[in-house]
Amino acid sequence: LGALWVSRSIAAPVVSLKRLAADMRSGDVAQAQPSGIAEIDDVAAAMAEASAALRGARADLERQVEEAVARTRTAEQRISQSQRVEALGRLTGGVAHDFNNVLGIISNSAHVMQRRAGSAELQAPLAATLRAVDVGSRLTQHLMRFAGRQRVRAQPLDLVRYLNEAQELIRIVLGKRVVLS
Repeated sequence: LGALWVSRSIAAPVVSLKRLAADMRSGDVAQAQPSGIAEIDDVAAAMAEASAALRGARADLERQVEEAVARTRTAEQRISQSQRVEALGRLTGGVAHDFNNVLGIISNSAHVMQRRAGSAELQAPLAATLRAVDVGSRLTQHLMRFAGRQRVRAQPLDLVRYLNEAQELIRIVLGKRVVLS
C-alpha cells in the first residue's frame, strides 16, 4: 500500500511534466505547478523558462520574416521601376534615331532647294528650315543622352544666341497677327 502511494505521488508530477512538454510543443506558454519534489520542480521551471524563450524567439523570427518580405517587395518595386526607365530609354533612343533620319532628309532637301532656288522669297524660309533642323538635331542629341547612347557633358548655354536663331522660325509659326519683340 505504501509503495502504491509513493508511486502515485511520483507519477502525478511526471504527468505534469508531460503536460508542460505538450504545451511547449503546441506553442502555448508552459507554466510550472509546484509538485513538492525539488528535482521535478526544477525541471518544470526550466521548461517554463524555455517555453517563454521559445515564444520570444518565435515572435522575433516572425518579425524578421515580415521585414524580409517588406524589403523584398521594395526591391522588386525598385527593379520594376528600373526596368521601366530602361525601356523608356530604349524607346527614346529609337525615336531619336528615327527623328534624326527624318531631319537628315529635311536638311538634305533644304540644301538642294537652297542651291537651286533663285527667288529671294524662298531663301528666308529655307534658312529658317535649316535652323529648325539644327534645333532638331540638338534635341535629338538630348534624347540620345537621355537614352544613354551619348555621354553627358555640362556646357554653358547662350540663350540669346538660340533665341535669335529661332526668331525667324517663331515669327513664321506665329503668323502676321502676332508681334514678336
